[in-house]
Formats: sequence, structure tokens, C-alpha cells
Amino acid sequence: AIERHAWDGAWYRRAWFDDGSPLGTSGNDECRIDSIAQSWAVLSGAGDAQRARAAMSAVDAHLVRRDAALIQLLDPPFVHSNPSPGYVQGYVQGVRENGGQYTHAAVWVAMAFAVLGDSGRAWEMFTLLDPNRHANTPAGVDRYKTEPYAGGNGGAAQLTLDDAALPGTTVALRDDGKEHRIEFEFHTPVKAPANLPARARNDFQAAR
Repeated sequence: AIERHAWDGAWYRRAWFDDGSPLGTSGNDECRIDSIAQSWAVLSGAGDAQRARAAMSAVDAHLVRRDAALIQLLDPPFVHSNPSPGYVQGYVQGVRENGGQYTHAAVWVAMAFAVLGDSGRAWEMFTLLDPNRHANTPAGVDRYKTEPYAGGNGGAAQLTLDDAALPGTTVALRDDGKEHRIEFEFHTPVKAPANLPARARNDFQAAR
């Protein structure tokens, strides 16, 4: 059913509205592609292997903004979409879930490339997410508006790095007032990219 109804030709569709119209399809004027469906086609193992790889290439082509060092959640952003996708359309174009970089989705892109064994792009995605690389010059600090290790305005950015470096999911279940926590950790072996500098290569191997 996934391959029959969700495959759009070059990537997977994101969802469907109540009226049956698709979201995240090449025929849309807004949100033609959404990264979540592509990443999870890989991470879940539910997508056809060849198509899932093609879908991640589409993410790279359409959502990875190397010029701005960010990974967009979707593109183009919502402006006049009808049916409306909900609260995300209320955000300014290119901010947060409305076509900006959103923590979990951006990290899932890096994780998906790792699962595919594409160490070069997995490492590149991690470096794009790394706040230290956004604020390692005076001009970068002025643009980024926070130290890379700080909270406050930089809290979400630091969360992105933490999620990328230590990916995992914790689920809390409550039963008769008692909380039970179940943790899912993500581990996949990734070879260091061939063009990685020696010091970074040592850090990469140690992080594994």
C-alpha cells in the first residue's frame, strides 16, 4: 500500500487531507516535498530500498541548504494552502515547521544517510547542524545571535546538536499514577568519510 499510494515518483508523499488530496507531492504549489516521509522510509525499513535511497537524494537536492547551513523540513512553505495543514501555516514562511529547520526532522535526515551507509553525507549533515560551526567566527556569532554552548535564544540549536550527537527516543507511559519510561537508542556503524581531516577522523571514531 505504501509503494502503491505514497510514492510520488521521486519521493514519498507526506500525508493526505480529509478530502483525499495529498500533501508533499510534486503537484503541490506549497510543501511539494517533506523530509520526514523520506527519512522514515529509510529509518523504519518500510520503504522500498531503491526508492528510499532516491527519496533521500531528493531531500539533498531540494531541502539541504548548504549556502545557509541548514536542512529544511519542507519546501516551499505554506502561505495560502487550502486545505490548511493547521498551525504550521501560521508561522512566518521559512520559520520552524513552516519550511525552516526543525530539530527532529533535521537529525532524522542525518540518521537516514547513516543507515544508508552514506558516511559522507551523514557527516556533512551533522556538520551543518553543529552550532559550533555556526558561531566559530565573529561574523557568525553576530548572525547566530548566541554562543554555541548557550541556552536562551540558542537553546533550540543546542537541542539540535544534542539530538544529532545522542539520538534516541524516550517514551513515558503512565499507569495508575506510576510512570514507566522506555528508551529506544539509535546505533548504526558509520565509516569515517575519506576526506575527513585526521583530527576530525579521530573524533569521529571516538564518537562511534
